[in-house]
Amino acid sequence: MAGPKPDHYADLEAAHAWALMQDGQAKRESPLRTPVLATTGLDGAPAVRTVILRAVDAERRTLQVHTDARSAKVQEITAEPRVQVVFHHPQENVQIRATGTATVRRGDARDRAAWAATVPPVRRAYMGEDVPGTPSAVPTGGFPAAYIGRLPSAEESDPAFQDFAVALGEGC
Repeated sequence: MAGPKPDHYADLEAAHAWALMQDGQAKRESPLRTPVLATTGLDGAPAVRTVILRAVDAERRTLQVHTDARSAKVQEITAEPRVQVVFHHPQENVQIRATGTATVRRGDARDRAAWAATVPPVRRAYMGEDVPGTPSAVPTGGFPAAYIGRLPSAEESDPAFQDFAVALGEGC
């Protein structure tokens, strides 16, 4: 039987969790790169989806993801900003649940910088004519047919910035 945990144990666990999340943001192959974001749907039911972790700030206790401004998650966060982000790292045998309050930013200089750093395959996802989550009879990436099999240039994709948003979870 293990003895009592030292008083600083929770802080060590938190520091390790933040280090794992930072690793998830930095390394594409990390299982923490794609956590699950839970919001409250507009109907009051849980709404859960996989997102891509774009930034982690352990000091400020914030997590950042990018999203289409037309998506349901933006409406849900606006209506009820309490969120939870769940990470699973099978090699570390750890699950991290980060609970906080989210805000959605659109169009400021920080968002423009994030957009400029976004690679063409990801930018293409914001070029869709349909709102994300629109049902389809066939599998689809949602982007215009002109970009199936080819990536847009920065100039071609730049108008899609209007649908780009940053969701920032704080107090996690």
